[in-house]
Amino acid sequence: MWTRCRPIAKSSISARRCAKPSARTIRPSPTRPPTRAAFHVETDADVHADHWEIHPGSEEAVCCLSGALRLYLRPDHPGDAETEVRLSAGTAFVVPRNRWHRLELDRPSDIMSIGLRDGTRIEPVAGP
Repeated sequence: MWTRCRPIAKSSISARRCAKPSARTIRPSPTRPPTRAAFHVETDADVHADHWEIHPGSEEAVCCLSGALRLYLRPDHPGDAETEVRLSAGTAFVVPRNRWHRLELDRPSDIMSIGLRDGTRIEPVAGP
């Protein structure tokens, strides 16, 4: 169960929990558990800000352990605006299954993501 974020040792970012439970939960596959990844990112290139990403196998929990970032959801209809979600240290967002999304950094950050990676696709963000 998710709880409020707790401080962690600077040497490890894998032990921190983020956010409160929500109606959405990541449901593990009967044959494969969700992938948990924690990493430090310095620039937009580290989070492929110029590409959309989608995970058809599950929701994805994106936790900001330190720093600050913006998570964007691609609009459902051409011409509509992207949905922006701002994440700061100790906050998280659950990206719905089959929803294109991308990240941009406000400053260097430690991020943790949890979700099923099977079938993940990426595609470039269309230019103006």
